[in-house]
Amino acid sequence: MGNPANFGIAKSFVMMGQARGFDMTTEEDVQKWMSVYNAELALGGPRIPLPGERSQSARNVQEKLKRKMERDSRKRNRKKR
Repeated sequence: MGNPANFGIAKSFVMMGQARGFDMTTEEDVQKWMSVYNAELALGGPRIPLPGERSQSARNVQEKLKRKMERDSRKRNRKKR
């Protein structure tokens, strides 16, 4: 639940607002944060990653784990013969 890679768009938006110092429990601060976020987007600032998007470092870790699993699988299969 606390892993930002697993957040949806809404939770990412709320967590970014809290990290920036907005009180996300009031409608007024949510609206303020939304206007700040949209202004930053218009200037080319960072955006909320869509579900399923990963950073390059996260993709590298996933690829490494996949290669390791494939290698271990080949080793196990060789031992059975």
